[in-house]
Amino acid sequence: MRERMGKCSCDYRYLLLIAAVPFIYIQMRLFATQSQYADRLADAIEAENQCTRQTRLLIDQISMQQGRILSLEEERKRQDQECRQLRALVQDLERKGVKKLVGDVQVPVAAIVIMACNRADYLDRTIKSILKYQSPVASRYPLFVSQDGSDPHVKSKALSYDQLTYMQHLDNEPVHTERPGELIAYYKIARHYKWALDQLFYEHKFSRVIILEDDMEIAPDFFDYFEAGAALLDRDKSIMAISSWNDNGQRQFVHDPYVLYRSDFFPGLGWMLSRSTWDELSPKWPKAYPLGIFTYWDDWLRLKENHRGRQFIRPEVCRTYNFGEHGSSMGQFFKQYLEPIKLNDVQVDWKSMDLSYLEEDKYVEHFGDLLKKATPVHGTDAILKTYNIDGDVRVLYRDQSDFERVASQFGIFQEWKTLYNNLESDRLNTQARPPTITSTSRLIVALPGTDTVCISLLRAQVSHTSAVQIERNIYNQLYDCPQCIDRQDQNNTSAITWTDGKDIDVIVTYSDPSGGVQVKSVRSRDLSASWRWKSPGDENHDKKKRSSLIVEDVFQPKMSSKNTGEEEDSSSDHQFGGEMLQHSQTSSLHPVKLQRQMLRRERRESRTADLIQQDKEIDNQIQEAAIKRARELDTTIKGKYSIWRKEYENPNSDSTVKLMRDQIIMAKAYATIAKAKNGSIMLYNSLIKHSRESQLAIGEATADAELHPSALDQAKAMGHILATAKDQLYDCVLIARKLRAMLQSSETNVNSFKKKSSFLIQLAAKTVPRPLHCIPLVLTTDYHLHNYEEKDFPNKDKLEDPSLYHYAIFSDNVLAASVVVNSTVLHAKEPEKHVFHIVTDKLNFAAMKMWFLVNAPSGAAIQVQNVDDLTWLNSSYCPVLRQLESARMIEYYFKAHQSSSLAAGSDNLKYRNPKYLSMLNHLRFYLPEVYPKLDKVLFLDDDIVVQKDLTPLWSVNLKGMVNGAVETCKESFHRYDKYLNFSNPMISQNFDPNACGWAFGMNIFDLREWRKRDITGIYHHWQNMNEDRTLWKLGTLPPGLITFYNLTYPLDRSWHVLGLGYDPALNQTEIENAAVVHYNGNYKPWLDLAIAKYKSYWSRYVMLDNLYLQLCNLSE
Repeated sequence: MRERMGKCSCDYRYLLLIAAVPFIYIQMRLFATQSQYADRLADAIEAENQCTRQTRLLIDQISMQQGRILSLEEERKRQDQECRQLRALVQDLERKGVKKLVGDVQVPVAAIVIMACNRADYLDRTIKSILKYQSPVASRYPLFVSQDGSDPHVKSKALSYDQLTYMQHLDNEPVHTERPGELIAYYKIARHYKWALDQLFYEHKFSRVIILEDDMEIAPDFFDYFEAGAALLDRDKSIMAISSWNDNGQRQFVHDPYVLYRSDFFPGLGWMLSRSTWDELSPKWPKAYPLGIFTYWDDWLRLKENHRGRQFIRPEVCRTYNFGEHGSSMGQFFKQYLEPIKLNDVQVDWKSMDLSYLEEDKYVEHFGDLLKKATPVHGTDAILKTYNIDGDVRVLYRDQSDFERVASQFGIFQEWKTLYNNLESDRLNTQARPPTITSTSRLIVALPGTDTVCISLLRAQVSHTSAVQIERNIYNQLYDCPQCIDRQDQNNTSAITWTDGKDIDVIVTYSDPSGGVQVKSVRSRDLSASWRWKSPGDENHDKKKRSSLIVEDVFQPKMSSKNTGEEEDSSSDHQFGGEMLQHSQTSSLHPVKLQRQMLRRERRESRTADLIQQDKEIDNQIQEAAIKRARELDTTIKGKYSIWRKEYENPNSDSTVKLMRDQIIMAKAYATIAKAKNGSIMLYNSLIKHSRESQLAIGEATADAELHPSALDQAKAMGHILATAKDQLYDCVLIARKLRAMLQSSETNVNSFKKKSSFLIQLAAKTVPRPLHCIPLVLTTDYHLHNYEEKDFPNKDKLEDPSLYHYAIFSDNVLAASVVVNSTVLHAKEPEKHVFHIVTDKLNFAAMKMWFLVNAPSGAAIQVQNVDDLTWLNSSYCPVLRQLESARMIEYYFKAHQSSSLAAGSDNLKYRNPKYLSMLNHLRFYLPEVYPKLDKVLFLDDDIVVQKDLTPLWSVNLKGMVNGAVETCKESFHRYDKYLNFSNPMISQNFDPNACGWAFGMNIFDLREWRKRDITGIYHHWQNMNEDRTLWKLGTLPPGLITFYNLTYPLDRSWHVLGLGYDPALNQTEIENAAVVHYNGNYKPWLDLAIAKYKSYWSRYVMLDNLYLQLCNLSE
């Protein structure tokens, strides 16, 4: 038995051993397989990493390609636009037969270009004025209109004339101003001028161009004048341009249409330029403000380095008239200087006129003759003396300020506008008495072998060959003035004549305008009788020294006399080169006159001493008062409660606060570095501690006066710890990196807070305040309790009378609608002729009707309708209703754009704005259906306030347009590309991206023209096209811009001022002068968010004593 059991156990061992062999084999195979899988997994991970790197590389490449695609797309759009422009230009040229014009035998005298922008009515008047006289000479004066920008009215107006060629300057390059206060308009004007002149000179190959602006009329002889000027321009290279304008061409100054002048001053406003001159100017043409603000391209042309001593031809009587009161210059001096300009009305035969006197060498002599014949006038009452003299007169001035004094007397420009070598020539049209204003300055005269003395001569800033000739005319003619000597004192004045009959040379030395010393020679026989010869050492003229003589001008005023040791009187005899200039030798005066002079001098000195003493006493009193106030001022009490507003505080008063905040920033940067380094834990703790203490010390302070007195000690302590940190941890690169990281983090936080703030503002703007929610509830309750359902408004017969003034107001806000009605009626001159049609929703119908039944406006008729009662307004007729009821729109508005956070939801809150879902907002497109028997309706939003009588709007001629509205575009803002998706070809092919936008809120609609043009059908067409929201996103303004494209008449901006609901920087004067102010934006006047300074314009029309408003605790 034992043997058998032993044998069995042995068999089991063998069996186990046999079984272990395959198990061990299987385990080895499993281990090998796992190793293979591990290798494969490692390879797979490496391949995945490689794939990830490749994917990132591809993404980067795709991004770059997308950027290139976008840039190429922009370039394609720009090229398409240029192609369309060129195609239109070619068609225009072919239509007008310009090829035939160029192929004519006659060579054009000059091209005429009208520089236009956005004033279609002005342009029309200018074109008509030119065509009136151009027809006989059209082949010699081809007419062009160059428009800057894409104003559709200007373009259509220009293209409506077959007699001209239209050019369009589309400048897409953004304008970057160089100085504060500069206007973008002047940059665009300068660019436009350069582009237009380059086109005419280099593309059309004209040799001369006449430049006009779009607010000019021309004279009958305009073309003959420039034809004669062209010959003169070619013949005399000292002439830079021919102008048809005289800045002092007012009616009282001009009378002779045959007279022309040379001028150093570029007049502009209708001028002709040659190609050779443009070749010089084009490469260096200025941007806008070449000499700083208030200087423009025409001022640049007046610079010496540009005109290079050349002069300009101008007429006495203007050949152009500038009627443009409104434009980029904002009507500067229009009423005073431009409106009184006289436009020549005489047909002058310029072909028979001899204009050779205008050539440089002959004009000097010609102008000298004018001066010689003119009677000199002196003194502060020059204008009175001028009117008592027949013929030409000349008035002397010393410098710019003296010139301005004289100019103000005569009423001419107080600038050197028409100078010829510093000589201003203008006429008074009173018995043909022209004053010629000239200038005096001191020159140095030296006789050979004698002393050098100062004499007074005319300032003759001349150049080149004309200098000697003008000086000779000056010396011979200007001072031959016997009227200027006091005839009562002529017998008392001892004059020494040059008894020797010899004719000697007088050497004149003076400084020219450039600072160079000039020496000229004048013969003594050329000096007039008003010059005296005297011995410098003889006090009484009793002794004559032939060896030393002084030439002295009797017109030179003396301030002191060395011979007598007494001052001369200058109070009455020496004002601005006065008429009576005394001889410096007082010994020859009558004793009675000397005594009078001494008494006047004593009175004057006594009065001067009294005034000085009074000034000293006043200064002492002011000083004492200031010292007393400074001693009484307690700076610890003032500070936060200062009577001065924050904008009047000292700009350095927050220096300590800024310092402490900068310290906190640096402490955080050093603390981060200290924490990362071993052994700096104590420094880290100290920095964190002082940062917290400094933050607590600052609190909410924004100025030093709001800080606790201990804050300065905390700033000093922080300074010490920062100095320690700098010694231990400062590393420029590391600090810069930390500060950059802090900056990026701060920017991220700021952007996050901005988004949250935007979301909260929009949320607050859409939330109805409790009083406004209370008002309709109380009104609705009383409406049903007191059976007002059965009552109706009086004057039902007025509701469909087209002879009255009808208003349409679509609103669900009772209080806002009441303000619109109250403010309108209050300013209406005839309230009984005004009818208000109010449409509201079903929820607010009872409250709205109840309010106006109880608070009916005085005299005016009221109608309140429920939009749900307009049964024809259903989804089968109205695309908006059909779209709002669709599942896609519900998904779009209520689900697809919901956000889980404030920051993410700020951009999408507007998608859930109820006004975009309300049919009241779209009802404005159905005005003819709502009011089928009316001809005109004034549409008003409920967030406006009326400040003036609006009845003149019904008499505005809309010129066939449907909508009268105020345009909102300024420069590049509020144009069509802001509201519409121009990447969609349906938009880009039908609309101009630069077309000017306008505003809903106050619109006068011509319903007869509306029905005639089927405006509602146009609206339906585009609304159906936008079912997928690819043309525009939200609101009624984008479809309004599309529907009324080229059908909107621009009203004057004073009718409607916008922005009171978002812009705190509006012009207060414009607001107060506006007929209607509009609170468009989130800050509605009935909300706590409202801009405080604008709220009073709205709240003054709220009836705060009304029972319902008091029940709802509504207060101002």
